[in-house]
Amino acid sequence: MSKGPGRWQQAILHALEEHEAVVIAWLAGPDRSDQVSARRACRALAASGRIRAGYLSVGGKVWLAATRPDSTIELRKRGDFMSNRAVAAALGVSESTVRRDLAKQPRP
Repeated sequence: MSKGPGRWQQAILHALEEHEAVVIAWLAGPDRSDQVSARRACRALAASGRIRAGYLSVGGKVWLAATRPDSTIELRKRGDFMSNRAVAAALGVSESTVRRDLAKQPRP
């Protein structure tokens, strides 16, 4: 029988009390075991309907994020983002060409 939300579930819920969305990797820090535990907690909370979970593109990387159930932030599925390799293959150029061209673009 469950004793309530675990450590990482509590951390995610507490962060969402203060912010509309939270990037799970940033919340967990650099330790791999903490990141795995936080991702698992995020998925469990999403399955129970207490949060929404999905992916955001931030700074050119794709991150697992959690939002409040009533949030208007658009989350996507992991497969909705094209990798540099997929873009390069579609354009018929190398992956390094795509990376270089993206680096030249001004950031919004």
